[in-house]
Amino acid sequence: KEIREIRKRMPLTIYIIVSAVSAAFLFGSGTLLYIFQTELLYPIGYRKKSRQLPTQEGIPFTEETLITKDNFKIKAYFCKRSTDEEASQRPTILALPGNRGNIVQYGHSEGSPSEK
Repeated sequence: KEIREIRKRMPLTIYIIVSAVSAAFLFGSGTLLYIFQTELLYPIGYRKKSRQLPTQEGIPFTEETLITKDNFKIKAYFCKRSTDEEASQRPTILALPGNRGNIVQYGHSEGSPSEK
């Protein structure tokens, strides 16, 4: 009789264990996504070898520092034409890429990215 009762309770026990493990996994995954959401949206790591300078593509440049209203320094490249005559005949383009297309993961700029 005891063995029959154990066999009858076994599917319910397995169901409860599987449900508890699944719930814990989903709760843990959701918690980790919430905690690390900023790092997932705004990755700040970079590979040293991926930092390519414009001079490696034959483009003359100077590195500039832009200072924001809240005193953060943003590094930028100013790529100028070879001669002033060429520069006067072509428009100046200011590119402000988003969080993915940038000077290799925010370059040497200060601060940290966020939605705020």
